[in-house]
Amino acid sequence: MTTVLPQIPKVPQSLLLIGAKKKDGLDFCKQLLGPTHIAKIDSGNHPDLHHYIPEGKSGLHPMANMQRLIRETALPPFEAKRKIFLIEEAEKMLPSSSNALLKTLEEPPEGAYFLLLSDHPDLLLPTILSRLYPLSYQIQEIPPLDVT
Repeated sequence: MTTVLPQIPKVPQSLLLIGAKKKDGLDFCKQLLGPTHIAKIDSGNHPDLHHYIPEGKSGLHPMANMQRLIRETALPPFEAKRKIFLIEEAEKMLPSSSNALLKTLEEPPEGAYFLLLSDHPDLLLPTILSRLYPLSYQIQEIPPLDVT
C-alpha cells in the first residue's frame, strides 16, 4: 500500500487523485479511516465509504448519484471518525452533476472527505478543479542507466 498521508501536513477534505486507479483510491481511504477499518473496506462493506462509479450505457455519473452523495454528507459517520466519498472517473460527471457537487466541495461538512479519481483532469469543470487539492499518481518513465 502506498503511503500518501505523511507527505501532506493537513489532509485537505477535497482531493483530486490524478492517474490513480481504484486500488490507489481505496488505499488512500484505508489510511484516512485507519487500520481497524481495512477488512470492511476490502470487503466493500464499510458504511462510511461511499463509492461512486459511472453507470449505464452512457458511462457517466448520473445526477441522482450526486444528489444522493450530497444527502449522505449531512449524516454523521457510523463507525469511523470520517466519511469518505470516492468518485472514480470524475471526468465523467455531467456538468449538472458537477455543479450540484460544487457547493459541497466549497464548504465540505466536518469529517467528510472527497476523493475524486481522474486520468483526465482537464475534462473536469474549472470550478471543480479549483476546489480540489491535486495529487499525482502518474508514474514517470526513468531512462535506463548507461552502465558501460
